[in-house]
Amino acid sequence: MIRIDLTRFSLSLALLGELITLAVHPRTRERLLAIFRIAQGDSAATVCHELQRDHHTVLKWAHDFNSGGPSSLVYKHSGGTPSQLCSLAPLLADVVEESCSLAALSRIQKKHQRSGSARQNARPRRHQADRSGNDSASHS
Repeated sequence: MIRIDLTRFSLSLALLGELITLAVHPRTRERLLAIFRIAQGDSAATVCHELQRDHHTVLKWAHDFNSGGPSSLVYKHSGGTPSQLCSLAPLLADVVEESCSLAALSRIQKKHQRSGSARQNARPRRHQADRSGNDSASHS
């Protein structure tokens, strides 16, 4: 069974779902949808059957995603007259990179918040006299 490594690219299923809706080209949406379904736990064979795609094609998409992230699935025109939508493909790649960066930043912030609260709980408590600025040794 093939696994999709979303954490490597700081993605969640929800963020991957957003990328599907932002994808300009239908082929990019199809590829991202296949990855989404496999990441949810569907087998590659089920996804192949439902998308009417060859098993090797879907496995290649999964391999490409695991090695290069969502931007590796962006459709690239390879011949003939390009459609007008193809000019928007670089914008999708930028959106994907920005989304991954934001997700990574969010994870880092959460990690710092957790470690900050752990440090606060680990601090020793001072006596009331110490907090007021009075030295307990000077009262003797």
